[in-house]
Amino acid sequence: MSLLAAFLVSLMIGVSFALLVCPRTGAGLADLPLALSLGIVSGLGFTSVLLFLLLAVGDGSGRAEPVSAAALATVLVGAVAVRKPFGRRPPQPSAAVFPRMRWLTAAFCLAALAAAAGLVLLCLHSPHGQWDAWGHWNRRALFMFRGGEHWKDVFSPDEAGYTTGYPMLLSGAIAHCWFFVGRVTLVAPSAVAFFFCFAVVGLLVSSLSLLRSPSQGLIAGIVLLCSPTFVAQAASQYADVPLAAFYLGAVLALCLRDTVQRHRGWLVMSGMMAGMAAWTKPEGLMFVLVLVLVRCVQVGASRGAKACARELSALALGLLPVLTVRLYFEFHMVGAASDLVLGQTPQAFLTRLLTAHRYLIIVKAFAEQFIGLGGWVVALPPLLLMYMLLVGINKASKDRPAIYTASLTLMLMTCGYFMVYVLTPHDLVWHLTSSLDRVLMQLWPLAIFTFFLLARTPEEAAAEALPAKTQTQWQ
Repeated sequence: MSLLAAFLVSLMIGVSFALLVCPRTGAGLADLPLALSLGIVSGLGFTSVLLFLLLAVGDGSGRAEPVSAAALATVLVGAVAVRKPFGRRPPQPSAAVFPRMRWLTAAFCLAALAAAAGLVLLCLHSPHGQWDAWGHWNRRALFMFRGGEHWKDVFSPDEAGYTTGYPMLLSGAIAHCWFFVGRVTLVAPSAVAFFFCFAVVGLLVSSLSLLRSPSQGLIAGIVLLCSPTFVAQAASQYADVPLAAFYLGAVLALCLRDTVQRHRGWLVMSGMMAGMAAWTKPEGLMFVLVLVLVRCVQVGASRGAKACARELSALALGLLPVLTVRLYFEFHMVGAASDLVLGQTPQAFLTRLLTAHRYLIIVKAFAEQFIGLGGWVVALPPLLLMYMLLVGINKASKDRPAIYTASLTLMLMTCGYFMVYVLTPHDLVWHLTSSLDRVLMQLWPLAIFTFFLLARTPEEAAAEALPAKTQTQWQ
């Protein structure tokens, strides 16, 4: 019950923040799936930040965290209860345009049950997670929970090795659960992994249902749920699936801003999600830069510098609080020199940059990973290409800003990861073998999101290809 209370408090914080910041997207309970998904990931992020701050200012004492988190949840829920919903609810698509297909819903539910069963079995088989979980993320959570005034010792290079500068979101979320329970329990990190896994699915399905159609959202959810590597990465208790959740959450908020409802709240939510990505792994800092760059290019090119400045001010409102905590952690606790790529000498940096053979090795590794995306039994890229050829490309002008945002972010992040491998001081083959599958899994939900934004919905394809009477029967 204490563990359930920990997740309930974090959920209340996250959902309340989403309801306060973001406008309504539809009538009735249409907002619920998106609000719950955003609430799960942001709530765990907020409680992680809260615990870190309490430990930092309280000389390692985190006993007040449950009371502080519950108080914050109460205040936010109260604010939601007393305020009036702002922003008009946009008109909802008619059922004739976006039909609900029962067989597709049944297939999605079956895939979700199979993925949940697989995740539970993997967690039961390896309750401590894989190497990085018990050697790094869960170990840091133990320092936060048991370390007292010595909890900062985990940042010592002798203790943390080359992961000194890794931020604390996942570890803080686990320690938050332990402080509520009052003891260490292996259920907590497995439960955190479970919630992040299915929050990613919820973000993908709910956002595409609003941006495109419910059927498109369900198909995208099935593709993700049927990706064995996604489920396995979640069960490993690594930080890559949580990072994927924040990547997707930040991008979909911008897409909803451009397509569904032009409200500044989506920019605040996107900035907060990007800040949480930076608080999850070092790659999140790259994502912050990419997201800001993409927004500047897109808005500046279409609406001018003044509009760009207004957009960035709202984005910064959500980004800066969490990013400030991240930078405090980076410079005050571990030191900026912990970055292995940027911490190299100029000569080593230039030598790796100009070595052509490194590029060939990385291109080959990326190509091999691309062919096996998702870990399906059959190669997934040809299947997705066939689906695109079958339904066609989405050419609606209203969807172009969202498509540009998602596509540019995905491409720039992929290029950024590529260059990190070019410049890595580690043995290149070892680094690619040990991490590339996990790194690309961070982008996999965003890649699915981008693909199904670009593809037409089954309803749109049927409306063009079939006579009206046949279309009605198909629906």
